[in-house]
Amino acid sequence: MTARRSSRALALILLCASAAAQAAPDEAAFRRSIGLRRAWQDLTRDVAWPARWTPDGRRFSYRKTVAGGFAFETVDAKTLAKSPAFDTAKLAAALGDARHDAVDPMHLPFAEFDYVEDGKAIAFSLDETRWQCGIVVYRCEAAVDRSRPRGFGVVRDMAVPADNSPKVSPDGKWTAFVQGDNLVVRKSGDAVVVPLSVDGSAGDFYDPETLRWSPDSRHIMIYRVKPGYQRRVLRVESSPRDQLQPELQSQLYPKPGDAIDQERPVLFDVATRRQTVIDDALFANPYELSAPRWRGDGRSVAFDYVRRGFGQARVIAVEADTGVAHAAVTEDAKTFVYADRRYAHEVGADGREIVWASERDGWNHLYLIDGRTGAVKTGLRPGTGWCATWSLSTTPSARSCLRRAG
Repeated sequence: MTARRSSRALALILLCASAAAQAAPDEAAFRRSIGLRRAWQDLTRDVAWPARWTPDGRRFSYRKTVAGGFAFETVDAKTLAKSPAFDTAKLAAALGDARHDAVDPMHLPFAEFDYVEDGKAIAFSLDETRWQCGIVVYRCEAAVDRSRPRGFGVVRDMAVPADNSPKVSPDGKWTAFVQGDNLVVRKSGDAVVVPLSVDGSAGDFYDPETLRWSPDSRHIMIYRVKPGYQRRVLRVESSPRDQLQPELQSQLYPKPGDAIDQERPVLFDVATRRQTVIDDALFANPYELSAPRWRGDGRSVAFDYVRRGFGQARVIAVEADTGVAHAAVTEDAKTFVYADRRYAHEVGADGREIVWASERDGWNHLYLIDGRTGAVKTGLRPGTGWCATWSLSTTPSARSCLRRAG
C-alpha cells in the first residue's frame, strides 16, 4: 500500500513538472506582457486626461485616446472650437533629434504640457527634466536647471552656488540681483548699484532664487535665509551608466529633527528703499514656504506655508504698501495636512476669492474661500457645483469651471 502511494505521488510530481515546463513563458510571451498596457490602452477612444488652461484663461488643452495612440487638442473656451494643439509628427521628429532616439508621434512621452513664449512653444517634463519645444519652428531642447539643489526641498546645498541671474523689472527700468549676500538694484543701462539691504551675511543671506518683482515694478519680495544642517549620507550606485565599477555617491539628506533652512520674507519698496521684514506670527515654525507670487493687481503678494509637523497649512497674503500679513486660507488638521496634495487657485487678480481643496469634513472637496477673511463662502461638492478644473483667467469669467473635456 505504501509503495502504491509513493508511486502515485512520484507520478503526480512528474506530471506537474512536465506541465510547468510546457507552460514556461518564452521571449514572445514576455514581450506580449510588456506591451499589454499599450495594446489595451490603444483600444479606448476619447478618454481625456485633465485639462490645462492657458495663462489668459481663454483656451485649455488635453490629451485623449484615439485610434492607435493619443492626440492633443486645444479648445477655445468661448466657442468650444477644437484644434490640434501642435503637429505631433513634427514634434516627434524634433524631440527624437534632441534625444537621439526614435519617438512615436502617436505615443509622445508626456501627458501634459504648457504653452510658453506666447504660444510659440510648449514645455513639458520628461525623465525628471524640463523640455521646451518650438511649435512654429519645431526644435526641442532640455532646460538647464541652474537653481541650487535642496535636500527634500527644505535644506539648500550650500556647496552649490545659487542662480543669481539678474531679474529685470516688468517695466524694464530696473535690474535686481544679490551682491555680497545683500539685495541690490540698478537702473537699466547704468553701472551704479543701489543697495536695498545691508544686513545680509553668509549665515543669514538674501536668496536670489526667491526674488520676485511686483507687476507694477514698485516692490520686491525676497527671502532671507539661515541655512539648515548640511547632513549628508553615502550610497553606492551599483551600475553607473558611464562605468562598470560601482560608484560612491554623496547626498544631502536632512533627517527628522535636523535644523532646516529658516526663510523669512522681506518686502522692499524700490523707490523709497524701505525694507519691511514680514511678521512671522502667522507662519511660525515653518517646514516649507513656497516661492512668493504677486497678485495681478500688484497690491499684494502671497505664499504657501506648511508648519513643521504638517498640522497646519496656510496661504499667507501680504499687503504691498504696508507689509501687513493675513491668513487668506487656513487648514488645520488633528492628524496631518497632506501637503503634497494641496490645491489652491486664486480667482481674479486681487486674491479676494480662493478655491481651496480640503478634507476637513472627511472627504476631499473644493471650497470657495474669502481671501480677505479666510472664511468659507461655499463648498463646491459633486452635484452642487463641484469642478474638476478651474480656469486660470484673471477675468470675472474665471468663476466658470470645466467639468469635462473630450
